[in-house]
Amino acid sequence: MSFRHVVLDFDGTCTRVEDVASAYVDHCLHIFETEVQSGSEPRLRAALAGVLEASPKAGWMLSGTPSAPAGADPYIQVGEAIRRFVKEAKITKHVPDDLHARANDLAEAPWRAEMVEVLEAFRAKDVVVHFVSNSKTTKIERRLDELLAGRDALRKSITVLGDAGKFRIREIEADVSLPTSMERLFTELPAAEPELVDGRPVYLRRGGYFEALSAVWGHENRADRTLVCGDIWELDLAMPTMLGTHVHLVEREAPYGTYDYEKKAIERLGRRASFGSLRDVIARL
Repeated sequence: MSFRHVVLDFDGTCTRVEDVASAYVDHCLHIFETEVQSGSEPRLRAALAGVLEASPKAGWMLSGTPSAPAGADPYIQVGEAIRRFVKEAKITKHVPDDLHARANDLAEAPWRAEMVEVLEAFRAKDVVVHFVSNSKTTKIERRLDELLAGRDALRKSITVLGDAGKFRIREIEADVSLPTSMERLFTELPAAEPELVDGRPVYLRRGGYFEALSAVWGHENRADRTLVCGDIWELDLAMPTMLGTHVHLVEREAPYGTYDYEKKAIERLGRRASFGSLRDVIARL
């Protein structure tokens, strides 16, 4: 298959989140203890364990609708653990909005060792690389500047669309102008996949993510010439697959290992999908 575009998730897909998970969690708990409620660490750690045990049936409830497995990575896990603890302990003090960002800055996940090799492989095949992520555009741009210092042509060829809101289950924003054909591509999406995760639906209509993909394609349907790479099926790949893209699922390591239902979803797609390391995506070219 000759691809025109590749869409890369950032956290976990292109970075080794597992290397900094413990430090990230420690920083989050320290901020919570210092700024919200002291003495909370034991109960928060119990909540963290509970989230992992309940996942993937338990979903990420950041926007009020389950949008990914609650234990898919430490960022989601901490958010869900704090949400549970605050509710159960009836804490009324506001949790800092920037808790995740501050802890993330203190425990920044390194790039995967093969990252430059992968980007160079796409460029050699004239595949346009786009990062589409929930992370901030400025953060990803900075990390790419550092990674690709001295590789100016490669760096300039890569676009970044941050704040994609992949976790938000919503329609297209009213003030977003898209061609009728692109609007129809989204409106014809079913609300959820037919396959359930332990009785929980996998919701597909993620308007912010679709708007980002539409921008990548120049507001015309180029799904069949696009390869999307992510590490969480539900968050990164489920909707693009239904739009007609090809996908590559990057394997996660314990304790956030890839779930069986995610592997089965890849298997069902046959030649449109692959699973393994980030380096393994090169074989798709």
